[in-house]
Amino acid sequence: MRITIRQTEDVEEIKKLDLACFPTDQREDFSDQEMWLATVDDEPVGFTAYKLEGGVPTITRMGVVPQARGMRLQVRFAHVAAQAARRAGFALIKTYVRADNLASLRNLIRAGFVPVKTWVEETSAAWFINLEKVLTKKA
Repeated sequence: MRITIRQTEDVEEIKKLDLACFPTDQREDFSDQEMWLATVDDEPVGFTAYKLEGGVPTITRMGVVPQARGMRLQVRFAHVAAQAARRAGFALIKTYVRADNLASLRNLIRAGFVPVKTWVEETSAAWFINLEKVLTKKA
């Protein structure tokens, strides 16, 4: 089994994976985002994307199809996005997770993100947790 993660500009492939991973969520506009695609033996299985929000790179989506879960792809995606933000000169990267998504929360903490704030989305009454990771220069 060969797992690869590469940067992509294929918005349509990312949209297909987004629908497969988050069928009931509002669709994300990926046209202005940096995106990465994960494949297992050349089959697309997951993605991540970030964009600048208020001048800070923010991971907007991280999805892994059910059959590829358990391969630590989310942790790898978080590292890839953080490395790209660091290379671009940023000192911080942010993301969020639903408070009831404990697997994702654990993965983000494993990747070095720290919870900083909780909030409630008014339209769904769902609780979310904002997380941040300080990006340090490699020695």
